[in-house]
Amino acid sequence: MSCSPKVLAVRAYLDRVDNNDVDGAHQYVTDDFVYEAEPKPLGVLGESYGDGAGVNQVGFKAYREKIARHLTYKTIIENIIENQAGKVIVRGTARYQQIVIASSSTPPYIGENPSTAEYEFVGDKISKVMVMGNHSLPFPM
Repeated sequence: MSCSPKVLAVRAYLDRVDNNDVDGAHQYVTDDFVYEAEPKPLGVLGESYGDGAGVNQVGFKAYREKIARHLTYKTIIENIIENQAGKVIVRGTARYQQIVIASSSTPPYIGENPSTAEYEFVGDKISKVMVMGNHSLPFPM
């Protein structure tokens, strides 16, 4: 079974993001790329994220860099399809574990966040990502 070019682009984008290569991931997105998450991840996206406005490439990079300082992160794709409207839908789980500091007396934080993400495209580039999941769980940051 072959994957569509859009599905391949989403897979490559997620692989780069999971490996903290946001600059590499940005080769798959438009200049006016927007990342949104509902509900808003508490304490993660910062003050500039609110009321569904989302974040642009710069905001997304800052968001991922903040996560990378505290957590290892891997997206487990359970299902990925391109629908008739040309959007790519990903159902999966983000698995993460707190990076342990040798002097820390607290046990590592380990968690999972099941979600569905919708990727919109302009041509062959991702223009918008909307992640819907349980982002109300506080990250240990």
